[in-house]
Amino acid sequence: MRYDYVVIGAGASGMTAALVLAKNGYRVALVEKYPSAGPLLNSFVRRGIRFDAGFHYSGDLGKGQVIDRFFRYLGFSDLLRTVPYQSNGYDVFRCRNPEFEFRFPFGYTALREKLVAAFPDERQAVDTYLQVIEKIRSATENAILVSATSRGYLQGYESVSLKTFLDSLTGNSLLKALLCSHCVLYGVTPDQVPLSLHAQVVGSYYLSAHRIVGGGESLVAAFNRRMEEAGVEILCGRGVQKLLASHPRGVTGVQLEDGEVLECRGCISTVHPQTLLQLVPSGLFRSVYSKRLDGLKESASGLILYAESVAPIEFLDGANFYLAEHPEAFFKPMSGSLQQRPIFLSAARRVSADSQPQGFFSICLTLPEFSRQ
Repeated sequence: MRYDYVVIGAGASGMTAALVLAKNGYRVALVEKYPSAGPLLNSFVRRGIRFDAGFHYSGDLGKGQVIDRFFRYLGFSDLLRTVPYQSNGYDVFRCRNPEFEFRFPFGYTALREKLVAAFPDERQAVDTYLQVIEKIRSATENAILVSATSRGYLQGYESVSLKTFLDSLTGNSLLKALLCSHCVLYGVTPDQVPLSLHAQVVGSYYLSAHRIVGGGESLVAAFNRRMEEAGVEILCGRGVQKLLASHPRGVTGVQLEDGEVLECRGCISTVHPQTLLQLVPSGLFRSVYSKRLDGLKESASGLILYAESVAPIEFLDGANFYLAEHPEAFFKPMSGSLQQRPIFLSAARRVSADSQPQGFFSICLTLPEFSRQ
């Protein structure tokens, strides 16, 4: 079978790539080794309760915001229903020593007011931080929606770590811990994450935070429906053995583990870069690029506990919690006791057949293993 493009990996990026290509008239095959698409987005069921594995909530899903607009482009508007978190405290930061709590509100103006009220002597640091975060967020949005080929829009922020930036603004360890608490979401310590990446994550949450009714399962179902309508051939349970290439044409096909060859004129891989390196024929990549991929360190991991509550947990209804014994927990790789590590805590109501929320909660408790980077 011949295709214009073969996309390897049916995660969020792979499904998006396949759907966008198909919407633009290309013949596309999407190959996924797992038995179903969206393996990390989907949910699982234990004792009749559905738990989300990799999708809990999202920023930028408010009406007219960038992900909302992107979902509309993909054709998800009539397939997904979103619910906002608490506008005056969707994320709650809580520290025990010193005792401190902060509730993140929707909107940059409201966030600035609350930060200045909590740290009146740090007004300049707060203003500078939010101005830079909004600048990066806005530039990223423009690059996504207006000019995807634009270069240099991050203006060097990708070479500065979050910790270096915060250290240049203030010596207040509690404020710095608060501003980098969302590192728990992507599992990289502030000294290693680029300021640009952090801004692209938190910049969207500072605007709004929503969940999708049905969680990741609903999102995967929307992708599957639209991909099927667009003519994407989805091949699940099919692993890739190697990429085929000839010089100077480049990639000419993808050979599956069962021996079938999918001929194509282009391939998009969303698998781990080192896995990709094992699939490509020798000489396809420049040696310096192959060495760069081969030298990548493994990303951070986390310990996740899923649990059931038979009664509503009111403080987790529409809010997530970031908990720490002390501010330093967000900065130092911790390999000691669990009490030394930050914790991310979230929950979701179980929804009945008539779409009415019930009193049972699925709870996700995450302890990042920063020390495994």
